[in-house]
Amino acid sequence: MSNLLVRFDPEADALYVAFGERRAVARTVELGDGRQVDYDADGGLLGVEFLNVSDGLNLNGVPHQDEVAAALRAFPTLSVA
Repeated sequence: MSNLLVRFDPEADALYVAFGERRAVARTVELGDGRQVDYDADGGLLGVEFLNVSDGLNLNGVPHQDEVAAALRAFPTLSVA
C-alpha cells in the first residue's frame, strides 16, 4: 500500500493517516486507546485516526502497521509504540 497522507492537528492533539484517494467512510472500527480505523463500503481501508497523540501512539492492531510507522517518521517528536 502506498500514497499515505498524514495530517496532524496539534490543536486537537490528533493525527490521521489516510490511505490513497478520499472515499466516503462506511464503517469505523474502534481499536481503543483513542484509535479508530475507517473503511469504505467495499471494506477497503481508508485511514486510521489517533487521538491524544502527545501521549504517544499505539500501533498494535493497526492495519498496515509497518507502513503507518514509516509514514510517522516524518513527525520525530511523536512517540510511536
